Amino acid sequence: APKEATPAVVPLWIPTKISMNTSHLDIPNRIDLKFQEPKIDSLGFDTTNDGTYTGNTADYYRIQWSEDASFDSPAGTYDWIAKQGDNEPMLCEDDCYVELGAEVQVLSVYSGNGEPLDGGGFQLLYVGPSSPQMSVLVEAGKTGITVLYNDTSITREYEKTPVVNAGDFLRIDGDLYEIAENGASEKYNITLTEAYKGAGGDGKTILTAYYGALPTTCAFYNHTATEMENYIKGNLFDDVPFAETIKVSSDNMTDGTKWRVTFAGAAFLDDVYP
Repeated sequence: APKEATPAVVPLWIPTKISMNTSHLDIPNRIDLKFQEPKIDSLGFDTTNDGTYTGNTADYYRIQWSEDASFDSPAGTYDWIAKQGDNEPMLCEDDCYVELGAEVQVLSVYSGNGEPLDGGGFQLLYVGPSSPQMSVLVEAGKTGITVLYNDTSITREYEKTPVVNAGDFLRIDGDLYEIAENGASEKYNITLTEAYKGAGGDGKTILTAYYGALPTTCAFYNHTATEMENYIKGNLFDDVPFAETIKVSSDNMTDGTKWRVTFAGAAFLDDVYP
């Protein structure tokens, strides 16, 4: 027998200390999942990272759920990326937490030609259910809409109907529209840069419109995870009336940067429009 041998690479095995509960924030479409790294592999050998032995670390953990205990036909699958901050691995030596149901979106900027990206900035805008909103009167095929409510006696900012400006944006019935011009401050008319795309009909329809204005500052191609997180919090969700938690991690690519944004908290109960 040889005096020494290099063992074969064995995939990580089952995570340990797994527990699951309903949302600690009482959000109805979320589940809190907690676990730690696998302690042994399928052959029974130690795979912990405790200083005496350095095992491989997981790039991601695959989470599946099913409507029956046999898991013959999983109802869903989610790959939780084990990264935080700027491409920092999460070893899960202690508890790792996953908020199942929280929306995760990926934002990428890259050169497009395979070369390193060495400059550039961009603006981010969110317009959706967590934005200020107003009731509007719309008609299919028309660029003109009318705001029906603007009570200036309301003191709480998020309840006020926002006074919009040219270059701002409205999301109506799921579609995003840019504002070409606005009228008076109360019961005013707004002209969109393109006609409302809703279903045709003989008359006008009252709908809820979500409002957003482009931030005055830019995010940059080389933002760290913390810088991008602060940019999103400070520019996109500053006036949200409910609790929101935004977490960002980043991956540096050869031709750009990729940020992974997790939207948690009651403010993001519904889908977050990309």
